[in-house]
Amino acid sequence: MLALDEVYVPLKGLIDVDAERARKRQELEKAEKHLRSIEAKLGNEKFVNRAKPEVVERERQRAAEIKERIARIKEALESLG
Repeated sequence: MLALDEVYVPLKGLIDVDAERARKRQELEKAEKHLRSIEAKLGNEKFVNRAKPEVVERERQRAAEIKERIARIKEALESLG
């Protein structure tokens, strides 16, 4: 079994923090927009009732993955200050 750990490296002086914040904010905005789109689809009763169950489940899984990504992006933004 492979264990995954996170490593934090001080970036001050190595990267342009303002540019990285801007990039992360843009990434966050894009992910939130994508999540809203999926949630709208899943909130549509016609879609949920007519689509194959595996399609609906795949959309639910995608929403969960995007929520996790959003949480990681927000965490990264907080660490940038």
